[in-house]
Amino acid sequence: DEHLPAPPVTADSSLGEILAFIDNAEKESLKIFEVWFADLPPIENVQRRKEVNPGVDGNDIRLFIYEPVETPWSCHCVYHIHGGGMVLLTATDILYVRWRDKLAATGMAVVGVDFRNGGGSLGNYSFPAGLNDCMSGLEWTSNNRADLGHPK
Repeated sequence: DEHLPAPPVTADSSLGEILAFIDNAEKESLKIFEVWFADLPPIENVQRRKEVNPGVDGNDIRLFIYEPVETPWSCHCVYHIHGGGMVLLTATDILYVRWRDKLAATGMAVVGVDFRNGGGSLGNYSFPAGLNDCMSGLEWTSNNRADLGHPK
């Protein structure tokens, strides 16, 4: 019934202080995710693979492709950009892996993109680095849509 205290950083904080706060927030978020998903059973009938493709900035873009094991028809595809406000968290975090698993188990293909963040474990990259990575991944998804969701 009370407001949380204000974050220890402000617009006047140094970049180092802000990045340290982001790093800590990411670590604490991961602890929460582990607790949330600790007792859930694994999701089955999903095949997973990773693609690494060049982005528009010349960097590698990691894409995580999750597909149903057996789908007798071409299925829909969801392009997943993970949460974190383009500042923290990654596509490999348990929350986002579980989300992609759950969608693929329903019969959808899911392509998740790991993009450069403004802070956290993926580094400190300026805008529009993360957005460029997301668009590069979306372009790959569009170019490969005919193959997504088909049993391998």
